[in-house]
Amino acid sequence: MNIYFEVENFNREIESRILLAMEAVKNGNKVYISDRVQILENAFNKKLEPGIIFLKDVNSEKYVQDKLKKIKENGFIIIAIDEEAGIQFNKYEDFIKARSLRKFDNIDIFLCWGLRDKNILKKKFVNNNTKFLALGSPRIDLCKTFLLEKKKFFSLKKKINEKYVLISSNINFPIGIRKLPEFVLSRISENKEDAEWKEKYIYYKWRNHTELCYYLVKLIRKLAEEFPQRIFVVRPHPNEKISSWEKILVSKYKNLKIIKSGSIADYIYNSDILLHSGCTSGIESFLMNKNSISYLPKALEYSYDRELSDNLSILCKSENEILNILKEKTNIKKRNNVELKNRVMNLNSSKSFKKINMLFNILRTKKNFKSRDCKNVFRKNSKITYNVLKKLKNITKRAIGIKTGEIDFHEKFPPIQKSDISEMINDLKNIDNYYNETHFNILNDSTIEIYK
Repeated sequence: MNIYFEVENFNREIESRILLAMEAVKNGNKVYISDRVQILENAFNKKLEPGIIFLKDVNSEKYVQDKLKKIKENGFIIIAIDEEAGIQFNKYEDFIKARSLRKFDNIDIFLCWGLRDKNILKKKFVNNNTKFLALGSPRIDLCKTFLLEKKKFFSLKKKINEKYVLISSNINFPIGIRKLPEFVLSRISENKEDAEWKEKYIYYKWRNHTELCYYLVKLIRKLAEEFPQRIFVVRPHPNEKISSWEKILVSKYKNLKIIKSGSIADYIYNSDILLHSGCTSGIESFLMNKNSISYLPKALEYSYDRELSDNLSILCKSENEILNILKEKTNIKKRNNVELKNRVMNLNSSKSFKKINMLFNILRTKKNFKSRDCKNVFRKNSKITYNVLKKLKNITKRAIGIKTGEIDFHEKFPPIQKSDISEMINDLKNIDNYYNETHFNILNDSTIEIYK
């Protein structure tokens, strides 16, 4: 059977997709990992062998929904998982509103991180044909020590070969590649339901992030100056540019590095301590039994999506609290949060990547899907850059009256480097001896073939 994995945000998604792919290849499947446009366009035009298309979220755009409807008619099964899953939101219903999570008509199976999202979605979309399955998240698998302790971290250690304080940013609203008008356009203009709530959420989120950005930049400067012998690594959010951080920090510090490449889990695991501000990295750090600090210098209005990571870290409200922790090397006790178990299925020994592949095997048998070589399809498309395809999509959207905004695609999905993929695959081969038979080809700047 052929499986087509979509990747939009390379650093956040690629390793979990490769992990799923290696298990799928072990079970006799062929895998292609690529961007959404290439997968959907080729499947729509019947250039790909029917199989499973695995999406990174549920996209409500009419353009995407029209493509998916036809693709299903062409014999494909559509599976989706949300890379954020609303895990940070106090109420999952608010996440549904914030993300306009409603267009399940063309999704056969939606994979939930835990029982909370499954139960709410199943009840809300009771008349829908979509199956909601709580199988956990491969992203959570990547935070487990059974995997991390077997890695070599060659690329990371070339960049930094000593202990460091990791500062993980999630303040991307004011300094990210997407601007405020684009958020309003995508979340409100194209979907009027809950428009008033979403508009207020976006504007207050923008304000909150801007204020946090001010305090965080001040803190980073102070840390670099107070601890000249310690190394600090700023990890931009996937939607933030390194150049943006260089500009807002203004001064350069010899003991401060800004590094965006590689998996965030790898950087947390190799750090001395994590510093964040209500970021998902606080949850990932908790799963690794790593110490973390969440910085909340002021009360935030209409903030719905940070309390969980704050609770799993030590919450600091002043610079001095953080300075004292770093000076005293305080041992932060592991916190216990029952709610996390309701939001994530695969916290302990359960392995989501294996459960999802069991689902693949069931679907392959049920649909009698075949494995066929489709690499030439993607190679032909290598001459058609993503930007050209994006323009075609925008032309289509404008034709039906939808305005478009431009986003820097290559900031989220830079051209694939063979060395990066090779290192990920070699590290993951240590999990299972059967993975040693896994091979890969880079077919174009955003497409990988994984096979046995």
